[in-house]
Amino acid sequence: MKSSIFQNKLRGIVIVTCLLLCALSSSTAFADSCTPDVSGHDSITKKPVQRWIQVLSSTGFLREALMGDSIAITARIHRDGDKNYIVIIIEKKDENLARVAFESRYHAAKGDQIILGFKNGDPLTFVATEVSNKAEKSGFLTSMLQMSAVWAAEVSDASMATARDTLTTKQVDAIRVSPASGDHFEQAVSDETGKALMEKFGCFYQALDKRGIDLSAAVTRVPPAVASNASKPAKAATPLTIDQIIQMVAAKLADDIIITTIQNSNSKFDLTPETLIKLKGAGVSDAVIRAMTR
Repeated sequence: MKSSIFQNKLRGIVIVTCLLLCALSSSTAFADSCTPDVSGHDSITKKPVQRWIQVLSSTGFLREALMGDSIAITARIHRDGDKNYIVIIIEKKDENLARVAFESRYHAAKGDQIILGFKNGDPLTFVATEVSNKAEKSGFLTSMLQMSAVWAAEVSDASMATARDTLTTKQVDAIRVSPASGDHFEQAVSDETGKALMEKFGCFYQALDKRGIDLSAAVTRVPPAVASNASKPAKAATPLTIDQIIQMVAAKLADDIIITTIQNSNSKFDLTPETLIKLKGAGVSDAVIRAMTR
């Protein structure tokens, strides 16, 4: 009898302690909700590095134990020095090597598209400019092959400024990674996770505001025509690149603005068949492509 009473008291103490710890942990997390998940300085440039990370989907430990495989999909937004990045990471563990070899869609390549879908509003598309693919053995009890594919899209200040309203007020409900091969990968995002990701995007912009970084200052503006030279468009000092055209399209700039920017530059594009396919895959309109050929 005494033993039973003692066990009940002990159980009560444990429960109360757990509740207090959980409450403390929750309040701390809320207070620090906008603290970067990774913060520091680049070892070479010494410029600040701030990263916000959100797990979008994870099959977790139970599936790994029962099925012999697991997958985790993570989104990351960050500013390294003076560059902005939106990143999708897929990490997969599998003890079936034949199945691993079949999963070629988890291979990242430059030019792949990262597409964010929203509950209300048009999707946003970003083009991967930096990628990495790794495969290594891991596991304590069983030998598993751990793969990771990383798609990182460097996004200009102008594009980040244009996307601010969408990323901070609209909830992501799906992500898609669309390789040039067409074998895309798509993942639904839960309501709770979508809200959490939207908060991470908000924290990113708030951090830049606190540091005095005005992204809107970099938004592309069409220069006014000069009256004495109205028949000849003004020439830009720096020619445009294929990637800049794709970034302007991804930022949802209107075709007439992109075309005027092309006409006002001294750009000459090498439009090989491969380049044309890349442009079409990135959503560049025929009107813009025609302007690039002139």
